[in-house]
Amino acid sequence: MTMPIKFDTLEYTKRLVEAGIPPDQAETHAHALLAALSESTVAPSELVLVRSDLTARIEMLRAEMAAKINELRMEMTATIDELRTEIAAKINELRTEMTAKIGELRLAVTAKIDEARLEMTAKIDEVRTEMSAKIDELRLEMTAEINELRTEMNAKINELRVKIEGLRTEMNAKFSTVYWMLGVSFALHAVTIGMLWKILDRLT
Repeated sequence: MTMPIKFDTLEYTKRLVEAGIPPDQAETHAHALLAALSESTVAPSELVLVRSDLTARIEMLRAEMAAKINELRMEMTATIDELRTEIAAKINELRTEMTAKIGELRLAVTAKIDEARLEMTAKIDEVRTEMSAKIDELRLEMTAEINELRTEMNAKINELRVKIEGLRTEMNAKFSTVYWMLGVSFALHAVTIGMLWKILDRLT
């Protein structure tokens, strides 16, 4: 007895995809197999054989795809390791180059700083010398003015002292005259009082 073959294309496609076949290719295979099977009939025993054969082929394809995937994984791992080694070498090379350039830049900057320090030190010394000269010049000028002012003030003080001595002498002379006049006045008053007492005595 023969019977039409019932074939689930979705299940077949799913199993092919699980085995690693791309979905579009798996779908094409499923439809092609469905078309081939729909044109004939097959006995149940033959169907079992076909199913076993298909299962074996799928398992074989799965194993083959797994081997391919493992091979690809190993190849990609080797490529990644090689790329990692190459990148590490490039990084080390770049690090060495950058270290050299940083050292060179550090030396250049240090030289510039030393040069600027020397230049600024020279300018500071120049300004210090100039300011010291200005200060010494100002000190001499102020000392001369102070000495001149001291001389002038001493002259004025001496002049004032002479005037004070003259005024004292003049005042002493005037006081002597006043004292003499007071003495004469007291003497005249004493004589007058004595005469008045004598007159009073005579009258009594």
